[in-house]
Amino acid sequence: IHRSQGRYQEAEAALNIALTQYQELQNRQGEADTRLELVWAFRFQGNYQRSQAEARAALALALTLDSQSRRGAAEARLALGILDASEGLYDNAQSAYEAAAASFRLIGMRHREAHAARLLARLHQLQGRYREAQAAFGEALTLYLPLQDRSGEADIRWSLGVLHRYQGQYQEALKAFEEALALYKTIEDLQGIADVYQD
Repeated sequence: IHRSQGRYQEAEAALNIALTQYQELQNRQGEADTRLELVWAFRFQGNYQRSQAEARAALALALTLDSQSRRGAAEARLALGILDASEGLYDNAQSAYEAAAASFRLIGMRHREAHAARLLARLHQLQGRYREAQAAFGEALTLYLPLQDRSGEADIRWSLGVLHRYQGQYQEALKAFEEALALYKTIEDLQGIADVYQD
């Protein structure tokens, strides 16, 4: 609850209590899950070193557990990618996103796989690697469509519009923005609608 309310220091304190309890109980799954929550508590306080340390610890723990911990390992890899990208460590971020996507694919979590593909696409776009970005956005879109995730689909179509605009492909950009706008209106996403009109 603390993290949801933006009270990250209180979240950190509560999570550290939980972590201590899980360690005393020798509940490694609980410890791994708590460390993954600590990643975000530290990140939102601007403590990237502690955040990365917790993500690495969560990944190491998850890899030692049974097959049910595969999701935790995938989530830890995704978290490491996000942290590395925010620190400008783009090669590390790319490797982490690719590993996370592969892990989510292996355990059948298509929605999370699509999210990892979307983050990878944005990383490519940020670096001016537009062909790779378009391929990754296309992969994410292919995953979102059968899930009937209109929000994810709209975000991808909007992102493709931005990508086309960056490349001076204005007709393709307009088409993608119109598709995104129609979806955002269908799901009544006011932020998405505003983003499309801004572009």
